[in-house]
Amino acid sequence: MYSGICMEEAMTPQDGAFYRMILSWGQDLAGPHAIRRILISCAWFGGVVTLVAWVYLGWPWAVALAGGAAIGAANLAFLTALSQQVFAGEKRKTRKIVVLLVTKVLLVFGGLAALLTWDAPPIIGVVCGFSLVLLVITMKAIGRALLGKRIANEDVREENAHRDGQGI
Repeated sequence: MYSGICMEEAMTPQDGAFYRMILSWGQDLAGPHAIRRILISCAWFGGVVTLVAWVYLGWPWAVALAGGAAIGAANLAFLTALSQQVFAGEKRKTRKIVVLLVTKVLLVFGGLAALLTWDAPPIIGVVCGFSLVLLVITMKAIGRALLGKRIANEDVREENAHRDGQGI
């Protein structure tokens, strides 16, 4: 949805009009509810892929895929939290941003380093597991494109119901 702000207002900001315009665009984008659904889908899909890898390829592949998927999901969660803090406007807390960034670097890059330096899991399995989040996001986008606007309208109603505290 477009908020209806004309180009002239965007070019001549007065009293924070440009900042309000950018924030109004952010209301129409996918929020934490969509990220939560992506992470849940990643957990289910990653679990199925891990079980299939365990049965057909053995435990090293299963560990590589599960570890990569968990680190990829943690990366998405940290990036979501960081972006919320950075774009929080007046409520932005620099200390919280630094703590999130340091924690992300230590956990995500430390976890990847641990998996990649360990000889048992294959590197390609770790990379595929880490990329699983991107695959889930792509599959969700393709599904939304195929199903059209109908499913998007249902998601908006569901998100508004959750926001209003009514549930479904």
